[in-house]
Amino acid sequence: MRPGLRRLANTWITYGFAGFLLLIAAWQDFFPDWVAATQIAYHWMGLGAFYVWIRSGRTRDLADPGLVFEQVLFGASAIVLSYALSPQARGASLQLLCLVLVFDMHRLSPRQLHIAAWGAVAMLSATLAVSWALNPEHFRLRRELLTLVMAGVQLPVLSLVAREVRTMRQRQLQQRIELQGTLDTLQQLSQRDALTGLFNRHHLGRLLQAELKRFARQGRCFSVALLDIDHFKQINDQHGHAVGDEVLRTFARLAREALPQADSIGRWGGEEFLLIVPELGAAQAQAQVERLKQHIECFDWTSVAPGLAMRFSAGVADHTLVDEPEHRLLERADQALYRAKALGRNQVCVAPALGDDA
Repeated sequence: MRPGLRRLANTWITYGFAGFLLLIAAWQDFFPDWVAATQIAYHWMGLGAFYVWIRSGRTRDLADPGLVFEQVLFGASAIVLSYALSPQARGASLQLLCLVLVFDMHRLSPRQLHIAAWGAVAMLSATLAVSWALNPEHFRLRRELLTLVMAGVQLPVLSLVAREVRTMRQRQLQQRIELQGTLDTLQQLSQRDALTGLFNRHHLGRLLQAELKRFARQGRCFSVALLDIDHFKQINDQHGHAVGDEVLRTFARLAREALPQADSIGRWGGEEFLLIVPELGAAQAQAQVERLKQHIECFDWTSVAPGLAMRFSAGVADHTLVDEPEHRLLERADQALYRAKALGRNQVCVAPALGDDA
């Protein structure tokens, strides 16, 4: 509704200026006052009808809620009325008729443009015939026919030009859509791992930096967890690399299902994954990794390959000190991961808090 009303508001300005010129012309005795009054009344009655129609919401479900085509036809009829009532301004009227089509050429379909152009020519022809029949003595038929022929040539040609402009604009819009789609794809490729669809290592580094900055500003702790699939090399050796790839894809899907949306998980490298848990300490992050572990264990891995069972080990570390750099936080999580493997794998271990390592 709002775009239609904005377009109508711009039309009001145009018709208001036209009405002002009509009043000046009547004041200067170019034509009688009733001619100006009739045209101004016609303009504002039509605009008022369009405003009520659009404002009521009845046009909301139409293909053209703003009634652009109908307003173009109305504008053409208003100019034809001026052509009939104001012989002194007939040349200017035809110029305005072209302007009406140009103003909305990008909003109308080719069929609508043809209808508007040929409809205007038909209305001008009918007006010319009626004017000559009513007042043949004071009517210069040759000059008016020449003017009409010029309009009959210009308006259809203008509609063809408008169609080409519309085609070019649609092509540009389509190219813009395709370009945006390409940019979105490139952005996805720059952030996502091609195999699993999870965040890649580069993007995980950016997310980790963002969490470190947030901690420095707001003091909200966060945790990270390094997850490593147990005996992944054996899975590849026994079942083949295709099954290994499917294990990684399935693990990624199960992780997205089990983890909250606020958490960020991505492929850190090979069969290793990094989980970033915002605003939670190590104990709460460990509980979330344990829930993920249960979700992984409940999955029927034999559906991927006969006799297949998949488990993982994890190390968790929380960030609680501003001066702890990123690499130190990841080292502590990695040390906790190695401790989980040393304890027999399929474990989740928490790194000691800073200052308790000794």
